[in-house]
Amino acid sequence: MLLRFCRAHCSPATRLFSTVSRHTRIVAATLDSDARRLTIQNEDEKRYSLPFAYAREHALKTASKEPIRSAIRSGTVTPTKVRIVNDAAFVDWSTGEQTEIDSEWLARHFGRRESKAVSPFESLEKTYWRSDYDCHAANTVDFTDILNDDVKLLEFLKTLERYGMVVINNATSESGQLLKLAKRAGWLKSCIYGNLITVKSVQNHTNLANTNIGLELHGDLPHLAYSPEYQMFHCIEQLSGPRAGAGWYSDGFAVASYLRKEFPRDFDILSKSTVQFQYDVADYLDFNCEHWGPIIKLDRYGDIEAVFLTNSVRGDRFSHKMKSCLSDWYAAYRRFVQLAHNSRFITEVKLSPGQILVFDNLRIFHGRPEYLLKENREVRRLEVVYIDKDAVYAKARELLNFL
Repeated sequence: MLLRFCRAHCSPATRLFSTVSRHTRIVAATLDSDARRLTIQNEDEKRYSLPFAYAREHALKTASKEPIRSAIRSGTVTPTKVRIVNDAAFVDWSTGEQTEIDSEWLARHFGRRESKAVSPFESLEKTYWRSDYDCHAANTVDFTDILNDDVKLLEFLKTLERYGMVVINNATSESGQLLKLAKRAGWLKSCIYGNLITVKSVQNHTNLANTNIGLELHGDLPHLAYSPEYQMFHCIEQLSGPRAGAGWYSDGFAVASYLRKEFPRDFDILSKSTVQFQYDVADYLDFNCEHWGPIIKLDRYGDIEAVFLTNSVRGDRFSHKMKSCLSDWYAAYRRFVQLAHNSRFITEVKLSPGQILVFDNLRIFHGRPEYLLKENREVRRLEVVYIDKDAVYAKARELLNFL
C-alpha cells in the first residue's frame, strides 16, 4: 500500500497552510535504526529529522489511524529501506506499506507557521486600515448571494479575514436574519445575554449599550476566557439624519502595529503585563465574570493575535510583578487608548435598515457618539449575535475542499 505525502493528495485547504513560496528539492534520505529517526536533506542542505513513529503515523490521510497508533504503542513497525525518486523520499515499512514524502509536505509540516494551520486562510495577508477606509465602498456583499452561493460565501469569509470588517446589504429589516447568516457561516456562540441580542435605545437602561449615551471604543466581553471572535450587527431601525445612530470603528491591529513601531517600549509593556477584566452583572443576572490577560495578546511567534480595550470592565487588580511598574503601564496604556481614539485611526459607519456589519471582535474596536432620543419615538434598534472562528474556519475548510 502506497501512502503519499504529496501535492496531488492534499486538499486545497491543507495546501493553503504553507507559507513557503518555494520548495527546494529533496536530494538525500537516511535511516538511523538506533535513534529510530528518518533524516531527509534538501538541495539547500537543510535537514529534517523525523521519528519513525511520526513519519508513519501522519502518512494515512483517509483511512483509520488506529492500527498505526497501536503499532506506535507496541513499537513493532520499522522502516526497511528509503530511496529518493525525483523530489520524494520513498520509505518501505516492515508492514509492506510504502510512504512518499515530498518537499511540499516538509514545508507544510516544518515551515515557520505550521502550528498556525488552525486557519484555512493562513496564506492571506491581513490588511490594516485607518480612517480613510470606507467599508461601504470597499467591502460589501449581498445577503442573498451569501446564503445561496458558496463562492460568494467563501469570498465574504476571506474578506472578513483580511480586513476584519465587512458590510452585507439587502438583508431586509426583518428580525432573525442573523440566525440565517450565522447558520450559513458556522454556528452561534451563546453568552450571558442569550443567542440573539436586541440593542435598542432606552433612556436610563442598566446596560449602556441600550441607551443613547456615547460609548468609547471597546471590544465586547473581554471578561470571558474565550471572548467572542466575530460580532454581527443587523440594523432593524435607524435614526434619521446623516450621522445620527452611526458607529465608530478602529482597526486595533493597525493601532497596535503603529505602537510597536513608534513606541516599542509601550508595546512591550502592554503585551507582557497581565491585567484583570471583571463584569459583575448581579443586578439583573446571577453572574460575576472575570478573566486576566494582556491588553495586546501575541501568538508564539510574536505576531498580534488579539487586542483588548474595554475600560468599563477593566478591573482594579494587577499581577503581583506589575506592582513596581504601574506608572509605566498606565503611561503605555494611555498612549494606546489615545492612539485608538485618534481621528486618523477611526472610520465612521452608519448602517441603514437591512444592512449587516460583521467584524472581528478581537481586532476591531467599536463605539459611538451620543445621540438624542426624539419625541417622535424614533429609535435605533440592532440585533446582535456572536460567532467564533472555530465555526467560520470549519465552514471555510469545507468550502475550500469542494470549490
